[in-house]
Amino acid sequence: MTGLFGILSWVWLSAGSAVTAAIMPILHEKIRAERLSMLFWLRIVMLLIALPVLFFVGWPTQPIFYVATFVTAFIWAYADLSSFRATEEFGAGAITRLIPLNVLVTFVMWTVIDPNILDTYLATPWKSLGILAATCGAVYFAMGMQKSPVSRHAIRALGPVILMSGMGVVFAKIALDSTDIHSGVFGYMVVQAFFMILIFGALEAVWHPVPRAVFAGRVAIQTGFLMGLNSVVHLIFKSYGYQLVDNPAYISVLILTTPLWVLLYYRIVKKQNVGNVKAGLWVVVCAAALVWFVAS
Repeated sequence: MTGLFGILSWVWLSAGSAVTAAIMPILHEKIRAERLSMLFWLRIVMLLIALPVLFFVGWPTQPIFYVATFVTAFIWAYADLSSFRATEEFGAGAITRLIPLNVLVTFVMWTVIDPNILDTYLATPWKSLGILAATCGAVYFAMGMQKSPVSRHAIRALGPVILMSGMGVVFAKIALDSTDIHSGVFGYMVVQAFFMILIFGALEAVWHPVPRAVFAGRVAIQTGFLMGLNSVVHLIFKSYGYQLVDNPAYISVLILTTPLWVLLYYRIVKKQNVGNVKAGLWVVVCAAALVWFVAS
């Protein structure tokens, strides 16, 4: 979307997505809950909030919407659980450094599958090079916001997570673009939450990785409730944003500023952190350059 209103809309929506994404680790830091149970109750809350709204705005009718949303549910369930396991094995720093690579996966995949945007890029090569450079620059500096070492084993272990999470954004846009804007946003939350509840519930019912008292305990439900409220706002921002941009990777680039918001929070509460603020500022510069190139 080339109009100024459209540009400002997705920029502000992306900024809201970044801020709400920053709230998630801060909440988890304050209230530590077992991750599988927290993810389960998070989706329960999301379903309960979005379902009444969906009955008001109307259900999506296109089959591709449900197929693509189911794929995203599987992808994010896999990515969430795999990321948590990798964090325990390699540390949060390694995850933070490698995950930004999923933005490039999204950028390339959407360019390949959408012939219209490929034609646009080819028709405006200098502008397109600027968009690509800004995207790559944001990813590079986002990977430098943490100084933790990254081993080859970590790269191999996280490769599927990087690929799948990048694909998840692509399938999200496919789903959202297939239907009405409002029914798409709330239908996406409802259908994805429903499938992920089934996935997480099945994991607990069949393999019992978490004691039942913990899975249905007060801490898990309380954390899931707070995370769920924040996740609903986050997905509203992000989903509306996806529908306003030609390439969903643009949203992902602005969400790369999330660690900077966390660092800002640490600065306000006077908590020590080891993040590279200078690299975070360069992410902002690259994100601003991307907005300028897209708008030009």
